[in-house]
Amino acid sequence: MSDQAIIIISFLFFTFLTILPSILVLKNRIVTADTFIQANRSLGGTVAGISAAATGNSGFIMIGAVGMGYAMGISALALSIAWLIGDLIFWNFFAKRLYKYSETKESETTGRLLSQTTNNRIFLCLMGILVCTFLGAYTAGQFIASGKILGVYFNLNLSTAILITSGIILPYILRGGLLSSVWTDFGQALLTTILVVLLLGYGFYINGGFFSTYAQWGTIENYLNPLSGHTLLSLTLFIIGFAIVGFGFPMTQPQITARLLALKDSTTVKLAKYSYIGYLHFTWVGMVIVGMLIKLKYPELPDAEIALPQLSINEFSPIIAGFVLAAVFSTIASTIDSLLVTCGATLSRDVLNIKNKNLSSIR
Repeated sequence: MSDQAIIIISFLFFTFLTILPSILVLKNRIVTADTFIQANRSLGGTVAGISAAATGNSGFIMIGAVGMGYAMGISALALSIAWLIGDLIFWNFFAKRLYKYSETKESETTGRLLSQTTNNRIFLCLMGILVCTFLGAYTAGQFIASGKILGVYFNLNLSTAILITSGIILPYILRGGLLSSVWTDFGQALLTTILVVLLLGYGFYINGGFFSTYAQWGTIENYLNPLSGHTLLSLTLFIIGFAIVGFGFPMTQPQITARLLALKDSTTVKLAKYSYIGYLHFTWVGMVIVGMLIKLKYPELPDAEIALPQLSINEFSPIIAGFVLAAVFSTIASTIDSLLVTCGATLSRDVLNIKNKNLSSIR
């Protein structure tokens, strides 16, 4: 069997494993409109927090974070630190209040959460159109990103690769909506976590251990300088600015807010906080360091963002290369499925004002 065939089989196998949790959760379950849109407000804190973080990660963690680490060294962690500050402010002081407010208002979508009353049809319709427009563009970008990744590995044209992406994602989204998306995110997060641990272990191993690796980083100009490219003042302002962005991110991304609104009760918000922050920043910092490790192996890559694909294709067996591809694909898929569900919920509830009783239950 050719290496290409093994990579394909490995990719499909590990991708199926990420979808398996949602298959098991939805087995023999009657899926209603509430399940599609808000998972019946039944989510536990751990799965909701990890799903929200996986949704927020998108392809940035596997491509952007690795590229930043590769190109910038330790100073790339400044963005993660700034974002962490913003996350802590939001989750400690606003998340529970936001949930309780949504519970009081019985808000199902971001538009209904922001409106003074769910009967404000003009506001809801305008909000819904804006959300669908911007998230639709974001979704298209994620489809293109996934198409390019599959195209690189399998030598496919972009249209074919996008069709394959749709063929993987749409069936489980149509089966269970938000509930399906959340549990698939959870499976994808497990795969990504395993990948980060393996890449870190492998990277330090091939470079002679931690102390040897650290010494090699020290030979690269400014690679271990946290102020590289900054003065102390500009770094401080950078951190403040992106802390504000990190604080606003969960509230301004409807696909993330949806996870918070779907929690089963306010006591689970604290657990969601720890799960969200823990998973998001473990993967973020881990992949920045992976990029730094790849720099020692391939110091002259023409594009820093191809560092991880370059490593997996050149260094790993076809089975592991398929595993890496499945993890990269899953980080993008976890964003696509969440965006599709959010657009569907917004269109049906806020724009078309379709009520639960008007939607047929499906199995």
